[in-house]
Amino acid sequence: MLIAETLDTVFELNTRARTDRIFGGDVASEGVLLHDGNEVSRGELIITRHNDRRLTLGRAWVKNGDRWHVTRANDDGSLTVRRARSK
Repeated sequence: MLIAETLDTVFELNTRARTDRIFGGDVASEGVLLHDGNEVSRGELIITRHNDRRLTLGRAWVKNGDRWHVTRANDDGSLTVRRARSK
């Protein structure tokens, strides 16, 4: 877990953690650039930041705080994800 006081620090910590995971072989190096300047790729865990009832999951929908494993970063800038199991 990383805790930061400013968005700049959050960005720096995310970049450092991602680099460590790439060097460790846990995530792919090529990814998709996000609107906040961070990059995400196969092997990473992402968290939904908004509710969206248009995106359904059977009888449920995508909610703020849902966790997803990135299974592929696509050439068109989209991501293929699978829902992470709840702890």
